[in-house]
Amino acid sequence: MKRRLSAIVAVDMVGYSRHIRDNEAGTLHAFQRFRSEVLSPNAKAYTGRIIKLLGDGALLEFASVVDAVRFAIATQLATRAQDIGNEAPAYRIGINIGDVVVDGDDIYGDGVNLASRLEGLAEPGGICISTSVVEQIKTKLDLKINFLGEFNVKNIPQPVPAYSIVLNEKAVAAVSDSASVPNAPARWWRDWRIIAAASILIVLGGSWWAVQDYMARPDERAVASNSDANPMADKPSIAVLPFVNRSNNGEQDYFSDGLTEDLITDLSHIAGLTVIARTSSFAYKGQSKDIRQIGKELGARYVLEGSVRRADERVRVNAQLTSVSTGQHVWAERFDQPIVNLFDLQDKFRRKIIRALQIKLSAREEQRLAHRDTTSTEAYDLYLRARKEESFFTRQYNASSRQLLEQAIKIDPTFAAAYARLAQNLSLAAENGWSDDPSKLATEALALAKKAVEIDGESPYARWSLGRIYSRAPIRDLESAIEQVSKANALDPNYADGQAFLASLMTAAGRSERALGLLEKAMRINPHFPFWYLFELGRAQYFLTRFEAAEANFKKASERNPAVFWPRRWLIATYGQLGQQNKADWEILELEALGQKFTVESAKRETAIRDADYVKLFLSGLRKAGVPER
Repeated sequence: MKRRLSAIVAVDMVGYSRHIRDNEAGTLHAFQRFRSEVLSPNAKAYTGRIIKLLGDGALLEFASVVDAVRFAIATQLATRAQDIGNEAPAYRIGINIGDVVVDGDDIYGDGVNLASRLEGLAEPGGICISTSVVEQIKTKLDLKINFLGEFNVKNIPQPVPAYSIVLNEKAVAAVSDSASVPNAPARWWRDWRIIAAASILIVLGGSWWAVQDYMARPDERAVASNSDANPMADKPSIAVLPFVNRSNNGEQDYFSDGLTEDLITDLSHIAGLTVIARTSSFAYKGQSKDIRQIGKELGARYVLEGSVRRADERVRVNAQLTSVSTGQHVWAERFDQPIVNLFDLQDKFRRKIIRALQIKLSAREEQRLAHRDTTSTEAYDLYLRARKEESFFTRQYNASSRQLLEQAIKIDPTFAAAYARLAQNLSLAAENGWSDDPSKLATEALALAKKAVEIDGESPYARWSLGRIYSRAPIRDLESAIEQVSKANALDPNYADGQAFLASLMTAAGRSERALGLLEKAMRINPHFPFWYLFELGRAQYFLTRFEAAEANFKKASERNPAVFWPRRWLIATYGQLGQQNKADWEILELEALGQKFTVESAKRETAIRDADYVKLFLSGLRKAGVPER
């Protein structure tokens, strides 16, 4: 069996199935022209070999990784010609260096598999590369490379670090001296658009209004643009409703809620399962609604409900798992044990659910589920109480939550989750003015979060906590924040708020296209998503100059939470870009009513956006809206 080390490039059309459905003839014609006028000439120019042509993509091999990267840049630059329409096909490209098995003219092996998986992680029109590629080209090509995070991908046991190549002036320079970028794309893309337009009009019977309606919904299309790579629809999905407190003491709500939240968190670690977010599941607390209807509203195949009774140092849990499609119980059981055996009860409970759903766990998932944050039921109880206190979000409850967490850590100094939550407690106090020395609190919070990661680097919450603190003033280390939150999401693929928070960080770093894909996933896992998801969607759309879509989402965010002022700031900038001065003036008055004196200078000083071009676009919108400089 012959083997060799090669640079493998995977190319794939984005949304192939949708394009074929909408316009089969135009799509096939466009792809044939792409292969003959861009793909093949570029492969030849950069001494690559086309291994195979697929229905919607290709696999190529290069002896040089530098040539492979230059090929990918030249290909994407060609398809980004100025007259490309919004509905023309885009392509994703993935590149890996790996050991391949040679079988005649074909190659296969893990190196090929990883290139294909990286292609699926790329943005539409983007290039995604592996760590090995980064190491090989960093001293050979002057490119801007962004770390995207670590991802769980099919048939690869460990999370895969992924990076993207920014197609800026450096990328153009990288190919300008080595081979010419084909001049053909403008012509063949223009042909595709003519064919596509004619075909659509024929298929729709001249239904111009249908086309207009589709083009008028950029906010919906923006989130859907990355959905082709979303595998969640193929997984079993479950919603865990808040367990009912059956204890005689009504104050035990924190305990039943805490057990529910921890069960959601534990199940979320399983890559083969989609778990509806806590925010959406808890929206049904106290409701007596039909389980099948709840499942349909949440987009879940299964719904788990139950009750908790804690009395006389014992805990009893009743639970039943229902199939949404049939309304029948898939599994039901009662657990009754002394409170000192609570962790054993939780372990048995989880495993029964996993078995009922017929989920096969990886070795890493088995290890994570077997891990216990603490072996002390007393420390765990204090932690649950602290989490409940924190949720009231006031200075008083912040202080009482801190005391409970400090007690928990004193009992168990290895309780990583308690350190991570205490870190957030201090960070929130610093951010909300609940301290006379916020800088000191922020420094202490960072040290606590690092301690949590040091104790348990496999804890998604510890990683998320550290990432969030890195993103806040006065620390503001954006790349470290992205790294930590990406690791949290890799460890917990169902963490909706983690996905949405990473989207916020990506937008701040100038990567709004990536943010859209993350928000699409977050909204799928958390269908009753909070208002700030809409705000983040609006920001990403703003920086992609989709101002009408951004306006709609900023308005929805403000309507959901009128007391929060920041969506209004972005509405003002959006109205400035749209030339709608009357609406901008109204929002400025609304900000003043909320006690917010807003200037261009204060916006520049306070914004979390770190990409220079994005900051410039934001401030230009404010100036157009008539916001004073100082």
